[in-house]
Amino acid sequence: MAQPIMFALTAQKRAVRRQGRETEWQPDEDGFARRWPNDRHPDIGVQRSTDYNSLAERAFALNESQLRSNFLDWLYVVDVDTPVAA
Repeated sequence: MAQPIMFALTAQKRAVRRQGRETEWQPDEDGFARRWPNDRHPDIGVQRSTDYNSLAERAFALNESQLRSNFLDWLYVVDVDTPVAA
């Protein structure tokens, strides 16, 4: 019997900004450093599940809230984690 697949929500640093919806994304290390001082990371906790859809919806919501503000400090994605015992 196959073991269920475990998924994990992760945050990958992007540090980019744009001036408006019609402009190109540009590096924003200075802005990133102001928003995330002392090498801080987002506090998303440990989010793992066998339910991909719930994690994908959470990642979409986190990304969308940043995009509306014309910056993307962290790209939230769902990765395959490890098999779990059934």
